[in-house]
Amino acid sequence: MNVEDKKQERSKAKMAVTVAARRLIGAYNRDCEYDILKDSMFELEKVFDDFCVINEEYELIVSDEKYAEHRVVNGEDIRTSRDNVKRCYQEARSVFVNVKATIEQKARQQSAGPVKVALKNDICRIHELITVVDESFKLENVNMAALQLDKNDLQSILNIICDNMAKLGSIETQEQVNLIQEDVDAIIRAVYNCIRKINLFLHEQQAFVKSLHIETATLPSETNTPPENINTVFLPEINTNIPLRTLRPSTPCLPPEINTNTPLRTLRPSTPCLPPEINTNTPLRTLRPSTPCLPPEINTNTPLRP
Repeated sequence: MNVEDKKQERSKAKMAVTVAARRLIGAYNRDCEYDILKDSMFELEKVFDDFCVINEEYELIVSDEKYAEHRVVNGEDIRTSRDNVKRCYQEARSVFVNVKATIEQKARQQSAGPVKVALKNDICRIHELITVVDESFKLENVNMAALQLDKNDLQSILNIICDNMAKLGSIETQEQVNLIQEDVDAIIRAVYNCIRKINLFLHEQQAFVKSLHIETATLPSETNTPPENINTVFLPEINTNIPLRTLRPSTPCLPPEINTNTPLRTLRPSTPCLPPEINTNTPLRTLRPSTPCLPPEINTNTPLRP
């Protein structure tokens, strides 16, 4: 590609940047939606990148002395022309950046609103709990169980406040966070002092109850005192001078004796039981053939009954 073609290509890229910048500024002046401005900014970024690439190639070509006459474009030096295009791009981009920052700030305010309200409510709850605890210490009979519950509530609410402050720091700017940080720091100190007071009181009460148990355990017990009158039961004395009675040895019980001289009785052999004999000379009886049972004959000459 010769220098003239590259020069024309550069001029077209410069015109594209100018048109895209004007389109973006015009959309902003017409109060168009953010999506339209976003699309215009995307197009401006694209054409400006193309111009930067083409301009670098053109500057490389005209750096040669034989193309020195092409270093001036439309009465402007190529560097001055490049700066003008860049300034046009930056003006349009600054408009879009301001619009984007405004929209993001509104979104942060909307999301930070509930967090700020929650912080305010939690701080009020802590003030009320601290007042209740202070009033409890003025009573004659302090309810230790209620103090323990108040202590747990203070700790849980304080944890919620710390979480909301961390969430607020990720949403709002540091200046906005600093406006609330002082109140939060003051409430944290108040909660720590109140919890410390409760812990000391509970520790004193536990030590007092423990000392009472020790004193009760050291008192003499009534069951340890010996009774005055106790009826004792005396066992009769055993006379060890009585001689022991001797026992006769018992005769063992033996089975009766068997007389082995008695002769044994002989048994007769038994006659076997045989079946009766069969006479083979008896003639066999002949059987008559049986007459078959036939159905009665049907008279076909009999007329049918109507």
